[in-house]
Amino acid sequence: MQGVDLIEGYVWGHRTDIDEYYVIDEGVVKEIGDLMESGKSIDEVVAHVKMSAKLSPEIIKYIAKQKMVV
Repeated sequence: MQGVDLIEGYVWGHRTDIDEYYVIDEGVVKEIGDLMESGKSIDEVVAHVKMSAKLSPEIIKYIAKQKMVV
């Protein structure tokens, strides 16, 4: 398969997470996009968003890279 990015992180565990998927709030995705458009570096975006959104840095970087492509 092409175009697949693997993100290291906790997905499934011993009956601690019964949902297979996690939906990231659209407001967080918009905030990441807005920060990228304002000229912030990916590291600056990660530092800003991980404080408020409780997402791993790898997921924030993935979303930021997707926003750069779009």
